[in-house]
Amino acid sequence: MLQMDIFNFHRVEYIVVDTGMAVFDREVIAKLASYRQGVGADRVLLVDKSLGQLVAAADGKGCWQMVSAYDCQVARAALGSVELPEGMYRSELRVTDYFLSRLLAKEGGMKIAG
Repeated sequence: MLQMDIFNFHRVEYIVVDTGMAVFDREVIAKLASYRQGVGADRVLLVDKSLGQLVAAADGKGCWQMVSAYDCQVARAALGSVELPEGMYRSELRVTDYFLSRLLAKEGGMKIAG
């Protein structure tokens, strides 16, 4: 099971995933961010919770993006460094292994740590 945080901030939906739990490529991020077949988000942030830092940001199509100030605010909130600012909403999502296997029907893309 993979645990993710979902944030909504300034009308943008974020999925925040700990890179210590899984390894991602562009296709996996695009499928995960898809509103049709995945969880659904406008941006995906990869963080390393053991180091307490933001690793990368991608858009909903899986393309790597420059990290914005909003991305940093969401990452800090996900890491517990700051309290949620006004207008930011958080929820937790647990993705089952079955859902991941269905989402990633073709081989490769993501490996669960453990």
